[in-house]
Amino acid sequence: MNVHRVGRRPVEELILAAAEDALDPTEQATLDAHLSTCGNCASIAAQHRRIAERLNRIPDATSAQRVSLARVREAARRPVRPPLLQVAFAVLVVALLVAGFVGVRTGAARPAAPERELILERTEVLDGNDIRLVVEDGRAVALPGHASGVLVRVTIRLKDTGAGRAEIRFAAPGQDYGVLASVTETSGLRALSMEGRFLRPDASTIFDVWVHLERPSPVDTAPIRVRVDPVADGERARLP
Repeated sequence: MNVHRVGRRPVEELILAAAEDALDPTEQATLDAHLSTCGNCASIAAQHRRIAERLNRIPDATSAQRVSLARVREAARRPVRPPLLQVAFAVLVVALLVAGFVGVRTGAARPAAPERELILERTEVLDGNDIRLVVEDGRAVALPGHASGVLVRVTIRLKDTGAGRAEIRFAAPGQDYGVLASVTETSGLRALSMEGRFLRPDASTIFDVWVHLERPSPVDTAPIRVRVDPVADGERARLP
């Protein structure tokens, strides 16, 4: 399913932020302009508005207690029903209450926000092997309490099933490289995937990231450059 974006932010993320009055006027105007031309996103925005309206109609605890007390008093004034009808009535009331509660909880469930945001993607043919390298950032769209971090993913379609190895390497300019992930033996494989996360840096740092292959001669993809910033609950990635 295609994710609609305004700039580099998913539209649904902007819709959620708008529902919490977390957009500045420029962002709100940009979102409104997109919704006026995109029926799918406008439908999602309408759904969020209906959910918010339904939540606003849920009574507070004090009001609910008053309603319950009034119902108890009203029931006390009614004639006593025969035991069989009384049991059947109680079962019906419980079933209706459970169905109503489940309906409210289901209708009020907030759609999950996307877990990561695409920062950079590059494909390259290296010595006959097709390589796709992706850098994603989970900080900007992570839900409260969820782990965030900069993720590097690599998928490789190999030209043959020969022996070899593969690594995702990274290095700050002028420093020795490190390894984010590796496959130590490629014998028998036609394709492979690797992924790894950056450790939290002490300060904003620029890293070069590349793929290293040895099949059997060592070759490297052209490096991509990404800036990793430490933040309160993880790390953020952006282009330098």
